[in-house]
Amino acid sequence: MVVYAALAVLAYLANGYPVRLTNGADILTGTVFGLVAAAMGGPWIGMAVAGAGAMRTVALFGHPWAIPLFLLEAAIV
Repeated sequence: MVVYAALAVLAYLANGYPVRLTNGADILTGTVFGLVAAAMGGPWIGMAVAGAGAMRTVALFGHPWAIPLFLLEAAIV
């Protein structure tokens, strides 16, 4: 459980520093930690880690629409 909590914190922190491609297009690197958690613990744990990291996107973008995308990515990929 400590590993998954650390991955969630890393996902949250990594999403705070997006890589800017152009104006309005960013790459969020925190999704990687959700995928690692899903590979290690299954889709539900991956979704929990991705959800924790996705909370940061509300402050970045001003809307919560990235959260379901992060959750689906961790569950399906």
